[in-house]
Amino acid sequence: MTGADGMYMRVPLAAFALNQTGTYVHECRIEITYLDVLASQSQGVLLGGMFFQEYFGVFVNNYTDVTEVTQSARLHVGQNSLYGSYIGNVEYSQGPNPFIPQPDPVNPDDPGDDTGVSAVWIVVLVVLCVGLMALLGFSIYKWSKAKDAQTRNINSSGVSNLPAEETIAFV
Repeated sequence: MTGADGMYMRVPLAAFALNQTGTYVHECRIEITYLDVLASQSQGVLLGGMFFQEYFGVFVNNYTDVTEVTQSARLHVGQNSLYGSYIGNVEYSQGPNPFIPQPDPVNPDDPGDDTGVSAVWIVVLVVLCVGLMALLGFSIYKWSKAKDAQTRNINSSGVSNLPAEETIAFV
């Protein structure tokens, strides 16, 4: 809105947005309600709590003359404004269309979604797992060979270490 002196105020759309989350709902809701043009109460603008999180108003009511009560208001940008609200008369150039997705700028200092490091860790873990499996297989092989050698071991008297029912007599 522009006044006679060229002053205007910029109200960011984010000032009227809220993040609604629930069990199956994750959405951004814009809390702006359509007012019917034909209804008399729709001839003004209704501003509520979300607006006054960005701005603060100084309202002065004058009741000195009961027949003619007056009210004045001054709006100021809140000290802790989150969304860059503005009141003034500076002319800005038109920015990009916010409804057309813009590509994210590439920052070489930001690792972001660098998959190179992740790939290296995956390769290291796979090699380590393969090495452990090979070591386990080799250990089982050596254990079975040692067990076979122990069962085939014949002591100096010619008696086998096998149990009696498996001992074969040679004549």
